[in-house]
Amino acid sequence: RVSDRVVESKLKDYTAQSISMILWSYGKLNHPAPTLLDAVVNHLSRGKKLETFTSQGITNLLWSFAKQSRYPTNEQFLDEVADMVIQRVDQFDSHGLANTIWAVAKL
Repeated sequence: RVSDRVVESKLKDYTAQSISMILWSYGKLNHPAPTLLDAVVNHLSRGKKLETFTSQGITNLLWSFAKQSRYPTNEQFLDEVADMVIQRVDQFDSHGLANTIWAVAKL
């Protein structure tokens, strides 16, 4: 789809919050975008980009993968996200933590 290709081509220009909200929107609209999700994993796996996500951003990221029933192609990526959740667990509110747990269970 055109929208997927446009978002994918601009990933390097987006902030963590932008990526998180775009993925949340795709999940909310039940808009499957497996190629885009794979591109996001590849983009975030380079450098320290994942560290710029807030707890809400991490929740949105995991939620969108779970909502689309799309297991990330890079298992190391999920390990890194899980480590971040553990390190930042005190920054999650109850709703965010519940959504994160749901997403991980669904994946």
